[in-house]
Amino acid sequence: MHFEMPLLTAAADRLLETEKNPFHRKILENYRRHAQLEVCGRWEEIMSPDMTVESPRYVIHSAKGVTVLDGLDAVSGLYRSYVETNSTVIFLEKEEIMLSDWGFASEAVSHRLWQGKYLAATGEQIDDLEAWYITSNLTGMFWPYSKDGRMMGEHVYRGADRTVRKADPGEVISRQQVQEMLDPYIKPLGTYS
Repeated sequence: MHFEMPLLTAAADRLLETEKNPFHRKILENYRRHAQLEVCGRWEEIMSPDMTVESPRYVIHSAKGVTVLDGLDAVSGLYRSYVETNSTVIFLEKEEIMLSDWGFASEAVSHRLWQGKYLAATGEQIDDLEAWYITSNLTGMFWPYSKDGRMMGEHVYRGADRTVRKADPGEVISRQQVQEMLDPYIKPLGTYS
């Protein structure tokens, strides 16, 4: 399994080719840009006023419980922690998106790179703290959007089907490598044809 730029935003890219509703296109552009910025560790740009409302709310469900993050500071802290733990690299498979005026729903198999020491700190049984691991699980997301097309938050449901396996060396890619790969594709909002 290798990180490939098209896999990250493939579902949004497909919909942008055919979606005619200007508001739905705005939502897709926002989501696409958000995903690219997130894996590059450029979370500050996600929190910009043109992309995200002043007080976003994230509700994240996992097998370990529910985490609620209210407000810009709390949500920024989540993204900051991803950068600090070098766990920003995410790739999606088989994503399907449904659009509505309220926002979008997505279902995908999500894969994320983590260094062993950070997984061990969350309670995972890890045999090599310095090695890289891939966590995988089915993920459902519901992202509401404001009337002006800014993300209001994320409701994320991570499946209890989570698996953790040691990554092969050829599967490991750094945030910096992802940045180099994605930077040419990250477009300002409103510039998608």
